Amino acid sequence: MKQHILLNGQVRTIKEGVDANEAINKLLEKGHKVEKCKSPPTTKTLEKWVMDGVAKATDGCRVETDGECIHGKKSWLLVLGMI
Repeated sequence: MKQHILLNGQVRTIKEGVDANEAINKLLEKGHKVEKCKSPPTTKTLEKWVMDGVAKATDGCRVETDGECIHGKKSWLLVLGMI
């Protein structure tokens, strides 16, 4: 299963065999803004969210298309610069 992170606001995939927590810690030590996230949505899913007015945040919580969840995670539409 692929693991994803947000690195300075951009989605990155962790290489197979690399421990995500170790990678995150190393990046944080270097001063980068980084966090774990769910797998990015498909274009079709993003389009549906825009039409529905409801989206998911990077941690999977349901949010408004331009919103944040109670954990402070932004909607995928915001993160990907679509709104």
